[in-house]
Amino acid sequence: MSVMTTLYNVLENDINLNNILANSTINPEKKAIYDHWADSETLLPYIVIRFDFGASSHWAKRETALIIDVFTDGDTIQAEEIRNIIIFKLDRNVFEDQTDGSKIRCYLNGDRLLDETEGEQIAHWNIDFSLHHWRDSFISHINE
Repeated sequence: MSVMTTLYNVLENDINLNNILANSTINPEKKAIYDHWADSETLLPYIVIRFDFGASSHWAKRETALIIDVFTDGDTIQAEEIRNIIIFKLDRNVFEDQTDGSKIRCYLNGDRLLDETEGEQIAHWNIDFSLHHWRDSFISHINE
């Protein structure tokens, strides 16, 4: 399954995020959505998406932690606006994995505004989701 690619594409293709996020410093044709911590020259605002694919307790179901960090230039209102867009886009929604057709469902666990004490004034909003994704073959078997 390509959960990472699917959710990256969901966020990158959102028109509201496209209007707010800076362009990527890695590829200027893309928006500033990264899968790792950005360096100090990275244009703001940007988001970082991280995944924790833990051990699965079911042969057909995976549960994954998705953590999204929003960074703006000290503007907590803009950080909250980006947070609201992300939550609206992902929370309790189902997405189809573009590589194998499996379904990915997102659930919001919580979010928080974090203090950034080093360097420039930066607003940092942290959002935590749980993802549930089932193997397509298991879903097909249930529906037969």
